[in-house]
Amino acid sequence: MTTQDIENRLRAVEDASAMLEISNLMAKYEYLAEELEWDRIVDEIYADEWMGELTHIGTIKNKEEMRTIYKAQGDVYGKPFIHMLNTPYIEVNGDTAKGVWYCLCAGTTPQQEPQAFWVMVKYLNDFVLQDGKWKMSHMRVHYYFATPYQDGWAKTPLMEGYDAGGQPKELRPNVHHWLPTVDKP
Repeated sequence: MTTQDIENRLRAVEDASAMLEISNLMAKYEYLAEELEWDRIVDEIYADEWMGELTHIGTIKNKEEMRTIYKAQGDVYGKPFIHMLNTPYIEVNGDTAKGVWYCLCAGTTPQQEPQAFWVMVKYLNDFVLQDGKWKMSHMRVHYYFATPYQDGWAKTPLMEGYDAGGQPKELRPNVHHWLPTVDKP
């Protein structure tokens, strides 16, 4: 076995470890979102230099702006708001990475008479190794549907969303389709 073979194997092990850490970070993000732990998301998940592009909000320049948005929306989603994250596709490139996930959410509105709803999004996120830990540096959220349970996504594909000030607004379809630099699997 050559030195290059050993280096290649070590890189493969490091990349696999990074993929597991990034998958766990995304799972933690979903768990904290379910628990409405907005400050913990900003403090524990987001990198110091963070930005977001979210179909239901728009472009967010930094994590403190996102913290303000989270606090403004409060518990608008109600409980439960279960996030089922799946089909991770992660590409690691040294101290940076890109990842794609789908997330199906089942939730209830917080009104006196709660209503069930479905949400389906695709996450297209960038990550950076910061102080020895993986953090999310750029979040892109593409909504496929956000619909009342009783209607289904064929009848009512997009419900109302919220702007940067926490005010309701109509969701707009997002045609941003990002994949890592490698060919589609």
